Amino acid sequence: MLKQFLIAGVLIASGAALAEHPGRGGGLFENADANSDGSIARDEFLAARAAAFAKFDQNSDGVLDQADKRDPAREGRRHDALRGRLDANADGKVSKDEFVNGATPMFDGADKDGNGALDQQELAAAKERMRELRGRRHDRRE
Repeated sequence: MLKQFLIAGVLIASGAALAEHPGRGGGLFENADANSDGSIARDEFLAARAAAFAKFDQNSDGVLDQADKRDPAREGRRHDALRGRLDANADGKVSKDEFVNGATPMFDGADKDGNGALDQQELAAAKERMRELRGRRHDRRE
């Protein structure tokens, strides 16, 4: 149970940049509401993850690795951390499946009522949690 909690926390933290910075990763939560109904269904979330993967896979080889860094000097640590969190088979690459499905604990953790969709209240709580986790990481670095 503790391991699942820690994994979910890491995934939430790794998703923070995607959720909070639309220019860096497409604003995952904002762009996931495909039908504009104000909530994000699980299938919309997974589709948004797949679209983000396609954007990040710069060389279209089906994996995220060192070759996909746009600016290695600036993105190195962030890409390495993301790869470390999502690389389930520890091969040094993140496959589309690892990227898309690796974030489902983040979605499931935010789906407090278990209905398979994130409403506005759940989205706001998830974004706040991401900000808190990002703040803690920032505080530890200082």
